[in-house]
Amino acid sequence: SRTVIDLDDLGATALIFSAASRTAGGTSRDSVDLLVSVTAMHHKLTVLHADGDFETIARITGQPVRRID
Repeated sequence: SRTVIDLDDLGATALIFSAASRTAGGTSRDSVDLLVSVTAMHHKLTVLHADGDFETIARITGQPVRRID
């Protein structure tokens, strides 16, 4: 049988982000960072950050981010 994931479901999207980030960098991103990213993406917002994990997530997903050091 085929598994269908509703990409509008924030939980499923967080799992996809987590798997993608582990594949890209060998380590899992912080779950809070993933939740912030998924929520921002869901609402079509840019993540303002001072955390390199968001840069990694953005490289994987194309999500807009802006560093605010």
